[in-house]
Formats: sequence, C-alpha cells, structure tokens
Amino acid sequence: MNTHAQTDPEDMTLTPVASLAFWLFMALAGYLFVSGVLCHRANPFASAEGNAYELPKLLAAALGVWLLGARHTLQPFRAPWRRVLLWNGLGWALPFFVAFIYHNLDRILKVDFSLTPQGFATMSAYAWFMFSLAVALMLGLAIYHGVLARRAGVLLPWLAAVPALVIPIALLTWLLRDTHSVHIHHFFLFGCFVPWLRFRNPVCVVCQAVCASIAVEGVATWGMDPMWYPLH
Repeated sequence: MNTHAQTDPEDMTLTPVASLAFWLFMALAGYLFVSGVLCHRANPFASAEGNAYELPKLLAAALGVWLLGARHTLQPFRAPWRRVLLWNGLGWALPFFVAFIYHNLDRILKVDFSLTPQGFATMSAYAWFMFSLAVALMLGLAIYHGVLARRAGVLLPWLAAVPALVIPIALLTWLLRDTHSVHIHHFFLFGCFVPWLRFRNPVCVVCQAVCASIAVEGVATWGMDPMWYPLH
C-alpha cells in the first residue's frame, strides 16, 4: 500500500455508489452488532430508550461524513480485488469491528472517562495517566495527518475545520453556563474525527475505521443525546 496521501478526484468518482453502500452497510451492521450482541437487546434495531429513532439518525450522519471525508479514504471498488480486500476489508472493516472493544474499555482498564467538568474533577491519578496517554496518541496522530494534509494541498481548510467546530461549541457552552452543563459524548467526538481522516493512507484508513466504530458504538449504546444538560 502506498504510504503517501492520495486524493485523485477521478479515482474517487469511479464507484461512488458502491463506496457509499459499503459505508452505510458497515454503519448498519455495527449498530446491529452493538445493540443486539453487546447490549443484549431483543430487538437490535431498537435504541437504549426502546425506540427506533437512533438508527435513521446514524445513517443520515453516516451519509454526511462519507461526503465530507470517507469517500476519499476507501479504495474504489473497481480497483483490483486484492487491493480492495486488503484496503477496504482488512484495512477498514476489520479494525472497525475490532474497535467495538471500546464498549468494554472502562471495565478492561478499570477507569471511566467522562468528558464533563464533574468527570474531570473526580478522575483518579491512574485515570489521568491513561487519559494523558490517549491524548498524547491522538496528538501524535493529528500531527501525522497534518503532514498528509500538507502533502495533499489542503492543510489550511483541514486546520480551519477545528476552530469552525470548537468555537460554536465553546460559545454556546459559555452562553448556557448558568443553566446547562456540557457533555462531549464520545459518539460526537469520534464522529467529528472521521471527516478529518480523509486521506488514502494506511494509517489514516485504520484510524478512520476505529473512530467510526467508536462513534457507532456510542449511538447504538446510548443514542444521540444532546450535548448540553440542564443543571437542575
């Protein structure tokens, strides 16, 4: 596999329907696996609240992130079958399902990461250590993907996506500070990473699959809950 970012527009438009179908199928399969197998629901299409609203919302969100980034990352399905199997199968689908271990990560590591002011205030020294390792890994991967963005000639818009997302959230949090508390759900956090990981690169494709998996796990387990909760 080529270790350099590739963004050939002609290459990306060869099989858009197959690429989108693959992406939506993986989102659907992941949701059903988490809901039916990991959450032990009798109806795997149901959400944690017992309704069927979360799956359509997930598929709509999956369409959006495919348009923004995932369509650039997957190999065209008209490519040689071995390349498609290696890249889209072993490189994307396999890490996608393996990453559902996130569902039990708090039990495995014996730590609970809650991205809320209360959660940070009660984190133990061990939890801070594990959190710091995760942040260091993510920063390292962000720098690497910045290099890929520079090679692809999209560094400025790639970087601009960060304040475009963070500033509105920070502003709303400040405006609602007297009445609401913010909670950055992991489905939202990792879902936002997916379009950012938009390069046809071996590291990128695995990272995108893992982030997509964690986002799907969050939606299937908890639903797309709001980010701001009333204080009282």
